[in-house]
Amino acid sequence: MSTASPVTHPRLRETVDGVEKLCTKCDEWWPADREFFFGDPEGVHRLFYCCKACYREQLNPRRLDKSADPQRRAFPTLFGARA
Repeated sequence: MSTASPVTHPRLRETVDGVEKLCTKCDEWWPADREFFFGDPEGVHRLFYCCKACYREQLNPRRLDKSADPQRRAFPTLFGARA
């Protein structure tokens, strides 16, 4: 007797390899786990609606450039003056 309930959500499907989730951005099926999706307490299967790759693509490019800048300080000095 199996205790697992069948997958009934349209963005989830059961495969031989396990449960897969549909990314709503790229329309690709990925394993429904934290390797491919960020966690979301209110999402389907407790996962974010789009995969990590699509989420990273939609980030503001200026934000990504700032995080890669080695000159950028983690904490600015008082009133924005740099020493």
